[in-house]
Amino acid sequence: MRKIIIYFLISAASLVLPAKETGAEEDKYAQVMREMAKIHYTRARSYYRNAEYIKAKIELREVLRLAPGHQGALWYLDCVERALDSQKEACGSRQAKLAKLEREDRLSEVQVALSAAQEIEVDERDAERDEIINELYRKGKDYFSRGLYAKAIACFEKVIKLAGKY
Repeated sequence: MRKIIIYFLISAASLVLPAKETGAEEDKYAQVMREMAKIHYTRARSYYRNAEYIKAKIELREVLRLAPGHQGALWYLDCVERALDSQKEACGSRQAKLAKLEREDRLSEVQVALSAAQEIEVDERDAERDEIINELYRKGKDYFSRGLYAKAIACFEKVIKLAGKY
């Protein structure tokens, strides 16, 4: 509803007063511009209090267009700029923290992958060792069944040394 009234005032000012004239018409034009600036200024302060800084900045620029040098608008515009800069800095530090967390998350993923790779490597070495142990055990049994006891004992000792189980 306020927007309609403001647009009506703007339209009325441009229809009634197409160009600045002298006398009473000029006073009416200046009064309409002051009223419009006041409406935008009030709205800008409300936006500022609600931390809607971009909307406040738009309204304050409109105030300064309608009433150049408006001290309140200049002061609030400075406050809005500082608030926006503060938000940008906070956003930057949050982004830095997120980037750090992502790097840490990637690092933990890499560590998990490395651990899994090491386990696979250990499993492969265990599998190779088990094959060697099984082969030595079979040879030892074969030597024993053929009566070659010295060779069988040598194979079984190697098995015991590698596995300690058999």
